[in-house]
Amino acid sequence: PSASPTEAPSESAAGGIDHKTGPADVLLRYDEGGGLMMAGYSAAQAPIFTLYGDGTVIFRNPLKDAPAAQGSTMPFNPMRTAKLSEEQIVELLTLALGEGGLAVARPSYDNPMVADVGTTVFTVDAGGIKKAVSIMALGMDVEPGNPDGPARTAFKKLADRLADFDQGGSIETSVYEPKAYRATLVDGAPGRGRRSCRSRRRCLRA
Repeated sequence: PSASPTEAPSESAAGGIDHKTGPADVLLRYDEGGGLMMAGYSAAQAPIFTLYGDGTVIFRNPLKDAPAAQGSTMPFNPMRTAKLSEEQIVELLTLALGEGGLAVARPSYDNPMVADVGTTVFTVDAGGIKKAVSIMALGMDVEPGNPDGPARTAFKKLADRLADFDQGGSIETSVYEPKAYRATLVDGAPGRGRRSCRSRRRCLRA
């Protein structure tokens, strides 16, 4: 659908896109979840790309080869970060809202032809537009004549651009150093350790 005047990105007096400027204000986020995955896998997931109001970008390319396993531990590639200027922020938001299709996107795009597949979620808060857009099975082929085909093509291009934000390392970024960590413990296999944990006190001793 075409954008109505109320859906079009609002511009500031300086010609940019209005947006919040706080270091915790999320302007644009790309995340994936759902589908078939190992138990507890989602606990280790983080958004693939986030742009904050002060220009901070934190991202990780999920398609990049991961480091070798260390024993039973399978590490991810580290998150990377960069700081964008106001001009670069506006350029990226313009891309997401325009060519990326987020300005006129519906809240959700289902795919009834498949089941147990992941869902891509874009979140945007800029230019007078605040919404989350969920796309099921993004990247999978759609039937010819599907009215959502052009929108899905736009979303896929945006996802690829945000995931490979440093364009294969050609744009200077640095490893993101978090200020805090969170750990989640889950059973390694169904029923493991339960025989010796018949009470809370005994389980804690184990």
